[in-house]
Amino acid sequence: MRLYHRPEKAVFRPERLAIAHLADFISRAKGFGAAGDRWAPPISQAGWEALKLRKTDFPSRLESLEAKLASLCDLTSSH
Repeated sequence: MRLYHRPEKAVFRPERLAIAHLADFISRAKGFGAAGDRWAPPISQAGWEALKLRKTDFPSRLESLEAKLASLCDLTSSH
């Protein structure tokens, strides 16, 4: 998974690397985790293509994930 910031370099199972790439973007954009900076890395075109997603579909899919992310945050902060 060391190439998750560069999914276009994936040779074996690019969809798995693209999932990690997209998850990194979502978690950083929503304020979960940090790498010492304040920006979320852009989602590469290779990431969209590997997951067969369109950029226009992303906002509605992200909206459906927000409740799940909030639940996860509640779960992790209660410990």
